[in-house]
Amino acid sequence: MKPISLFVALLLSSVVGAQEAGTIGKLLRNEARASDINSVRIQVDVQGGRNKRPDLRQYRTAPDQYQWNRTPYSYSEVFLRIPDRGYFTVILGDQQISGATGKFRFFDVPSGAVPMSIYLDGFLVYRTTLMAEQNSRSVLDYFVQYGLYELAVYPVDRQWYGGDWNEIWNNPYQAGCHLAGDPRIPVMPEEVFVNFYKAYKRLRFDNERMAFVKQQKQTSYTSAQIGMLLQALDFESNKVEMGKQLYEVCADKGNFFNVYSVFTFDNYKEQLMEYVTNK
Repeated sequence: MKPISLFVALLLSSVVGAQEAGTIGKLLRNEARASDINSVRIQVDVQGGRNKRPDLRQYRTAPDQYQWNRTPYSYSEVFLRIPDRGYFTVILGDQQISGATGKFRFFDVPSGAVPMSIYLDGFLVYRTTLMAEQNSRSVLDYFVQYGLYELAVYPVDRQWYGGDWNEIWNNPYQAGCHLAGDPRIPVMPEEVFVNFYKAYKRLRFDNERMAFVKQQKQTSYTSAQIGMLLQALDFESNKVEMGKQLYEVCADKGNFFNVYSVFTFDNYKEQLMEYVTNK
């Protein structure tokens, strides 16, 4: 009897500990009409007409008219999970993702009321309006049987995400992949710098942080990375000293003027500016 009782106890504990659909989060009401559910098919609706073959000559933008950084008035993210099996298409505002992975991650979502529609095998199954919060990530679960639930809303770390993260595209144009004066010295990639900066920040004193950077041989940095490293130092004099050191390995010296904003006192800023001027 004991083995059977143990098995039943383990089975009950696994059931209790499992995720249960519809028990967590705020239900977002299905706004689709009953007549539309499983009858309205997904359509491509873009500016210029539905299902119209585009004339590529109209979309060949002159280089001086490229929109490198389209700055939205606000920024949000929406992460949706669908545990049910099937091929789903999710349309959020003017963005659309299709797939059978069950994970739908939307970035660059304008904050405010955003319409969301969910299609299964091309047919509408759910439609609602999501209130996307500024600089926040909304996390949701959708169940065919139970509906759409907003589980949580998390703040977005704008240091690596949000509108500021456009620099991951811009930096390669400004800095290149190597130091201009010595192609053997590569620029530290952003994904590597993330971990490098975390380790750097964990050090308690300026002399430890300066030594940590100094031991990183054969590495160059973007001006944005240099600004972050200097900003973390406690003493202005140390910012000047390390600023001089890192200017030599700055991959985009034309943008080095952005570094000066890390200084609180003008006399220290002027010391570094004078050094750069005389180089």
